[in-house]
Formats: sequence, C-alpha cells, structure tokens
Amino acid sequence: MTQLTYQPSQDAYHTAFRIMRLSQSCWSREPVHFDALRIFDFFLLFPFFISEIRVQRNHTSYKKLGRKYSNARPFGHLPEKRTLLNKMNVIHLSAVETLSKAGIVDAQVWTSEKAIVQKANIPTPLQERINEVNADQSDLIEFIGVLASHYPLLGKDGLKDRSALMEYRYDTV
Repeated sequence: MTQLTYQPSQDAYHTAFRIMRLSQSCWSREPVHFDALRIFDFFLLFPFFISEIRVQRNHTSYKKLGRKYSNARPFGHLPEKRTLLNKMNVIHLSAVETLSKAGIVDAQVWTSEKAIVQKANIPTPLQERINEVNADQSDLIEFIGVLASHYPLLGKDGLKDRSALMEYRYDTV
C-alpha cells in the first residue's frame, strides 16, 4: 500500500511563500535574525500554538487566535512543537537561500545569519496571492508583527523563552 502525505512544514516552496508573506509585516524594514524568522514562520504555519505562547499582559487578547485557528491543525499526529521546529530548520535554510538567490533576500545581510527583504520584483500574480492570503489572515499577520516589534529574541522573557521553541538559557545578552 502506498500512502502520500503532504505537510507544508516540509515544503521549501511553501516555506518561501510564507516567508514572503512575513516580509510585508515584520521584517522588511530592518534585518531579522534567522531564529526569529523561524519562530514567526512557525506561528504563521501553526497558529493554533499561539494559545501556548507566554505573552505580555497587554497582548493576552492575541491568545484567542489559537482557538480561532484551531481548525488549521493538520490531520494526524504532530510531534512536540520544539521537535517540529527543529525538523523545519533545513527547509527554512533552503527557503531563505532560494529567496536570496532570487534577489528577494539581501545576500550580503543573509551571510551574517540575518535576513532582510530587498526591493525585488515579485511577479504580480504572486504578489496578489500574498496580499490576498495576508488580508484573509490579517489578525495573524498583526500578531506576528507585534512579536517582531515588542519581544527581543534572546534571554529570559525573549521570544525563544516565551514560545518555548528554542533554548534560551545560554544566550549571550
């Protein structure tokens, strides 16, 4: 018996599309560390995990997004979220490298483990699709923008700590 399965977290092209979606909200202005970009992408793909993130008191209303997007949970068993993010690492690297080769991510900034969007000519149909999907999930894009602007990546109470997606205790802050 042959069984085909599809998981967007293991698809480099889908990941590149999601990263381009994020470029409109949270990382087009200044370079973003690759680990932060991975965390933002994780919540974009698995928004039902938002209910598990420890946010600042003034951002607790965003936790209801986890319930709103509970139907986004894929069919079948998912590994623990930290394991899931670790499995996505190679795909994230591949997607950003692809975007760098396409001129969408600045190759000079990317070599220093940070990424920034260049003003690139994204084909009009692709840009329209990005705009359409972002408009449909504008609350999710807004939440990720809040994460990008109000939470540092490193240290206690940083994004790694609050999301419980990465080890933070040995961060140099």
